Amino acid sequence: MTPTVRRPAAVVQRVSATPAVRAPAVRAIEASGGASHPWEVSKKSKAAPDGIGTHQASWQDLVILCRKCGGKLDGGFGDDGRDDLRSALRDGLREAGRRRDIRIIETGCLGICPKGGVVTLRGSEPGRVLIVSQGQSTGHVLETLGVSPLPAPA
Repeated sequence: MTPTVRRPAAVVQRVSATPAVRAPAVRAIEASGGASHPWEVSKKSKAAPDGIGTHQASWQDLVILCRKCGGKLDGGFGDDGRDDLRSALRDGLREAGRRRDIRIIETGCLGICPKGGVVTLRGSEPGRVLIVSQGQSTGHVLETLGVSPLPAPA
């Protein structure tokens, strides 16, 4: 199988297996020992021979929200009811001291499509899908998701 080098604007260049025939940009990246462009594998990432690398994430868990559900609702969350669910959860995680531990990601439609709610799930519990309706307090949503505040330092 011939490895590929990813380029912006959906341009993909085939690279031969012999170093003498490789593209100059690929040779420059290999010679420098790291990525010279943001779309290449970063120095923190571990590149694998098969082209699939790994990278250590800075968070420990994910909260996934349906972007389409959230877009249909015009706010309805947070202290004053004007925030979207993502902003309200981000603020709640910050207050609980968990902002850096849990990443909030909005994704495309999850196919459940409730009226007046946002489909939400936690990455560590993919089989448990929540439908968060407008007006729910941020603390209640975080508690239902199983996110507890960090203990106070002693």
